[in-house]
Amino acid sequence: MDIEMIVHILTPALIGIVLFIVASLILKSNKKVSSNYLNQTSIIVYLPRAYFWIGLVDSAVFLIFIILAIYINSETSPVWVFVLFAAFLLLGIFIMLETIMWKIEVPPKEDYFIYNSVFCSNKKIFYKDCSKYKCTQNTLIVYAGRKMIFIDMFSTNYDAIYNMLVSKKVKVAAKSNRKQK
Repeated sequence: MDIEMIVHILTPALIGIVLFIVASLILKSNKKVSSNYLNQTSIIVYLPRAYFWIGLVDSAVFLIFIILAIYINSETSPVWVFVLFAAFLLLGIFIMLETIMWKIEVPPKEDYFIYNSVFCSNKKIFYKDCSKYKCTQNTLIVYAGRKMIFIDMFSTNYDAIYNMLVSKKVKVAAKSNRKQK
């Protein structure tokens, strides 16, 4: 067995192991935080901090690629290489911004929740304005008027918004993967 064969076998295995470790760390940190929200006046649903680090690594790696492409092969590198690297750099920056700014504040005794993202700040959404919600494998989608709010299932305190939608009797959209209790 030569070294290339070993690399081809170990690379997917190492990627799988790293992804498993990151996912388990996210879930473990979510369990710690979700047990602390019972006595609060508002429950904050937010994206895991691991997403910020993923965006930071992505931005750093593609910034290095852009710098290397400029200084090493500036004459031979086609323009689409720079455009592709810049797109991934911007994606990493967006992931970091979204992790910092995205949150949903859920006051348990109120008839609304407050949604905040990169594009919209502190929008109060009443449960009566939510026409339906839908659970997919990785996302809870809330339909509020013409707006669709996507909530990642790995979000910290994800169950708070889901439980409020159920308790406020918001309709479940057809073909929802999560069953209503």
